[in-house]
Amino acid sequence: MAFLPARMARLLIGGHSSHLAGAIATLHAQGVLHIEDYADPTGTTRIGTPLPAGDAASADLVALRGLVKALGSEDFGRAPSAGTPVSLSEAQKALQPALDRATGLRSKLAGLDSEESSLQPLAGLGLDLGLAASLRSVRLFVGTSRTEPVLPAGVEASRSGSVLAVVAPLAQAPATEKALAAAGFNSITVPAGTGVPAQRLSQLAAQRTSLQADLAKAEADLVALRTAWGPRLAALEATLASTVEQTQAPLQFGVTATTFHIEGWVPAGHLDAVRSALKARFGEQLYLENLGDAPMEAVHAEHHKHGEHATEHAAGAHEEHHASTAAEEPPVHLSNKGPAKPYEFFLGLLGKPRYNEVDPSKLMLVFFPLFFGLMVGDVAVGLLIMAVGWFLKTNKVFGIGGPAVGRGIFMGGVMSALVGLFVFGEALGIHFVVPHEAALEGDLSWANILGLHLDTTGFFHLTHADVAEAAHAAGSGLGALLAPHTDVHLAAGPIVLGWYSKTHDVLALLVWGMLIGLVHVILGLLLGFRNVAKAHGLKLAIQEKGAWLSLMAGGAVALLAPAPLSYAGIGLAVASVVLLYMGAQHVIGVGFIALLEIPGLVGNILSYTRLAAIGASKAGMAIAFGNIAFVVIAGHDGVANTGSIVGWLVYLAAFGLILVLAIIAGTLQSLRLQFVEFFGKFYTGGGRPYVPFGRRAKQAS
Repeated sequence: MAFLPARMARLLIGGHSSHLAGAIATLHAQGVLHIEDYADPTGTTRIGTPLPAGDAASADLVALRGLVKALGSEDFGRAPSAGTPVSLSEAQKALQPALDRATGLRSKLAGLDSEESSLQPLAGLGLDLGLAASLRSVRLFVGTSRTEPVLPAGVEASRSGSVLAVVAPLAQAPATEKALAAAGFNSITVPAGTGVPAQRLSQLAAQRTSLQADLAKAEADLVALRTAWGPRLAALEATLASTVEQTQAPLQFGVTATTFHIEGWVPAGHLDAVRSALKARFGEQLYLENLGDAPMEAVHAEHHKHGEHATEHAAGAHEEHHASTAAEEPPVHLSNKGPAKPYEFFLGLLGKPRYNEVDPSKLMLVFFPLFFGLMVGDVAVGLLIMAVGWFLKTNKVFGIGGPAVGRGIFMGGVMSALVGLFVFGEALGIHFVVPHEAALEGDLSWANILGLHLDTTGFFHLTHADVAEAAHAAGSGLGALLAPHTDVHLAAGPIVLGWYSKTHDVLALLVWGMLIGLVHVILGLLLGFRNVAKAHGLKLAIQEKGAWLSLMAGGAVALLAPAPLSYAGIGLAVASVVLLYMGAQHVIGVGFIALLEIPGLVGNILSYTRLAAIGASKAGMAIAFGNIAFVVIAGHDGVANTGSIVGWLVYLAAFGLILVLAIIAGTLQSLRLQFVEFFGKFYTGGGRPYVPFGRRAKQAS
């Protein structure tokens, strides 16, 4: 099923120890076996030891990664097949002299900086550094003081800025030291050298210029070497890493004096390919057995045992939905392709699904852009967000970016533009058309800005009164709530561009948000029903998930249906509460917890009103920026005048802030609705990641 993780098969491989290296090489080349630590049911095996080449390969890999770090060519590791592998000794011979030269020059510059910093305070003193180090009959004090010291007679002092130099005969040294201490004297170490500080600083400046020129040339040489050798080092690193991975593999095997045993998981679709590869090399000399995946009978049996100890779990825990632990289940391999693939990254923020859980990546492909678009809903902003998403696919801003993030934001931009075009009829916070009365009150529209006279009636021209009348005839007030505030819409043939206003139709949008939330939550409960039924059977699924659905149906009938049916709705709701109590009592041993969660369900649905609230907040900001730009700055109070260039520049600059906020709010709030309101109804997570042996080598080939 496309909405489940890939089916896995547990493969057991055994053979004579003489075939061990060949079996490892074959499995590594296939790149699909997730190796498990071999659990010997007989106790006759021991853990294997690394292959002989492992120590040397590990040492070379460590040395190579140090070389890559020094050269700064880590980014080439993204495409290890881009270069021709070379030996480590060749790389060291070609690169080490240039690296040593650049390192030596940087060290010399650092030493020069240190000497300069120590000499700079002494620059104004006529102090011979060579003589200062050889004084015997007098004592030299150099430093700063808070106040001017009162020195003994016969003591000479000179000052340069805040630095004070004092020369005292040895006999006067104790008294001088005491006087300096009273003035808050802090000594400065006089560096070794020759000549006065000013001369030495001049020499250092000349040396700096020369060293910087040499270092610039050395850095340019490193850049050239990085370009030439980066792909080669990446290819060598991939080769060594592959060798190390293979040589360390026996640490997960079971071995005897003459045999080896390998156990691991293979995606069911690759099982035949692995068998064929092993048989092509070894014929019938290896033992191969497909042990299947976790049998459901064992899961059901474990569930009853788990229920006896369920009171140890917290009330909000979802672990009770899985009898086995994640460690006992097959690793989870998500096999989404195309547009759904990026949403595996977002799903990974919560952890992978359990093996038999629904993989919601494809559902996120639908709902994440939809919620994003409903919150942003602007043609121009949507196009800009598409550009930002495209940029982030290959770049990062403040560490945020990458293919998955970029594609997710790009799809959000696409939906934002579509919703802005067809639902709100809005670009840059300005509607395509507005009623004449609103235009007279100062509401901007692109029709008035551009001086266009557009047809505001069309094939789908339906007024607020029409909708209300139809709803009344149907016996429901929902249609009236969902009707737009105006009957003025831009029509493009049979298509209406812009039906609602984010600020004038807030009530309708809030209702739409709750309706969308209701559908989303019901879908989550249906998926939860499937997961629980799969893991524990139909009875518990009805108690845990079906009861919520019947409670919602009973509540709706009780509130909306006429008197005879409303009583049936009340009865259904009461029966649903009893089922919820029974399910919670069975799983966590505390039935009243289910009753406490009932208000939470209402809160979940109300949470979807953020779809309208966030859109309205952005619209309010656009109105405020428009007033500042076109009324306050440009001095225009009517929509017939487009405002000055300055007003437009201010408006567009301010709209840049809305763009940033739209991306942040659209992403975070859409993820919140997925993770909290939706996933909370069915998703457990915590599945083990699928880490195939030789994956990197397979990707590089």
